[in-house]
Amino acid sequence: MADRLLIYLYDQNIPEQFLLQLLEHPSPDVKAYISRKIDNLIKDVLKSDERLDLFIYYAKTILLTPHKNRRSKERLFGIIPNLVLRYKVKSRDFKEMLIELGGSNILKDSESAIVALAKIKYEEEDLCN
Repeated sequence: MADRLLIYLYDQNIPEQFLLQLLEHPSPDVKAYISRKIDNLIKDVLKSDERLDLFIYYAKTILLTPHKNRRSKERLFGIIPNLVLRYKVKSRDFKEMLIELGGSNILKDSESAIVALAKIKYEEEDLCN
């Protein structure tokens, strides 16, 4: 029920402040909705760049939220290196986000961001050779 109401009210673009509140919501339905939304965005972005800006918006919002949605964060950190290589036009946005997260006080986020940056650097160098 909650997910249908959210879809009705916001369609694809849930405002950032509201998304942050949803990430902290105790309801399993709301958490499942956000998780499905992220999964669908990842699938869509892997197929085409049509929703890439929306994906970046959600990725930044989720990754910059401390201590929340560890599973979603790990999925995002895992997919970002592939997206940087696929969509070079947005690589700067992704790299800046990862650099910002690399300086995070949250050790797991910082480590994941640095690993993602290292993967990007390795793949870029591998493509040049």
